[in-house]
Amino acid sequence: MQPKLKLSELLNKKGNDSAECPFCKGQETRLHALFGSQLSTSQYYCEVCRVVFERIKWEPPLEENASSSD
Repeated sequence: MQPKLKLSELLNKKGNDSAECPFCKGQETRLHALFGSQLSTSQYYCEVCRVVFERIKWEPPLEENASSSD
């Protein structure tokens, strides 16, 4: 039986576990809640200024698709 992983560990493997704080620009943030006030947001907690903020779950388009103007 495999050990259970925490949600933050699973998200960290995908590279989605950190976000820059919009208030102090700190990088020391952690996932607070998978969903925020909308399904398309996640809540993060800033260790520096101790504020919970939301981040939109969105992946930018690939650069090669965005820069092609054919």
